[in-house]
Amino acid sequence: VLADLKSFSFSDVPEYNAPEDESFTGQSLSDAFAEGVKLAITDRFSFSEQDVEVSCIGFDVNSVSAERICVSLSGRAAFADVRAVREYVKKLRLGECEVTVLFE
Repeated sequence: VLADLKSFSFSDVPEYNAPEDESFTGQSLSDAFAEGVKLAITDRFSFSEQDVEVSCIGFDVNSVSAERICVSLSGRAAFADVRAVREYVKKLRLGECEVTVLFE
């Protein structure tokens, strides 16, 4: 799924004149990007979706990438190989990846 994003064209995305509309569109695309990364991680490592949170810093619509992708693992996912998760995201070439483990 994420590999297909690299070839996706944003020419169908409507243009907005108001700055708040552009901000909303950018945030929506960033959220969708983060959700796609989350689903790729949960699928690859068989994690429960509730045990993985993903956020993006510096999302760029044109390159469909982020400066940094922040992944938080909790629950059973907290016992995963953090380096494997980081390398998997890095291999997707979507941005630098930071993985945090949360024990509650």
